[in-house]
Amino acid sequence: MGRHRPIGFRHHSDPNVSRDERVTVAFGRLVHSLGLADLRFHDLRHDAASTLTMAGVPQRTIMALPGHRDPRLTPRYQHLSPEHFRDAVRAVDRSASETITQVATA
Repeated sequence: MGRHRPIGFRHHSDPNVSRDERVTVAFGRLVHSLGLADLRFHDLRHDAASTLTMAGVPQRTIMALPGHRDPRLTPRYQHLSPEHFRDAVRAVDRSASETITQVATA
């Protein structure tokens, strides 16, 4: 087995512990302390892409932030909230109502 110990048992000052490993351990501890057992660091990528999408940030910008080269990959990370869908349907309803009113009064 050698002298390598699992990351959870190595000290943060150990020169063999990378910055990524320290972030992973810190995130794991935070998730555990908050009682969010099923949250993974990768889930934050999905949350960021979803939040930016619902805020109206351009697709090319959202694609560039996580480093997606293929535009087909980014939509896999974008999950819209039910409220966002409701707002979209309301916008269509308003537009249709305005068009009907304009036609009726012409």
